[in-house]
Amino acid sequence: RVCQEQEVILQTAFPIRFSTPVVRAKEMIESGRIGKVVAINGTNHGKMPPGWFLDPDLAGGGAVFDHTVHVTDIMRWYLDSEVKEVYAEVDSALHEGIAIDDVGMITMEFEDGTIATLDPSWSRPKTFPTWGDVTLQVIGTLGTLHVDAFAQ
Repeated sequence: RVCQEQEVILQTAFPIRFSTPVVRAKEMIESGRIGKVVAINGTNHGKMPPGWFLDPDLAGGGAVFDHTVHVTDIMRWYLDSEVKEVYAEVDSALHEGIAIDDVGMITMEFEDGTIATLDPSWSRPKTFPTWGDVTLQVIGTLGTLHVDAFAQ
């Protein structure tokens, strides 16, 4: 409400959309090179963040809440379709003593009939060289794309 009153744009940033491999995959999908997309499998594995991310009252959710929005945005963009139905399982299985989920598995059905899965977690160790990873496997009737959003 405050942003509306002050005429300030408030939005979620989706920086993964600008990743070169992600953009190239979108172009290949649109060209028809892999045929009709029938399924997408995604992952987003990161390090467990510090501070307010671990407070359920402040964060609103854990790894699933943290990671799902970004990968689902790419899936929606690739398919030009919205999520119709979701089934999810979440747990605190990887880190002891936290009051928030650190792992999950999500299955989504899109309005166009495409089925997608997403494996979001805070499973990367502190020694992992980056904060995490984002991968997608886009399965079409004529071929499959393997997308590593952070590949160089």
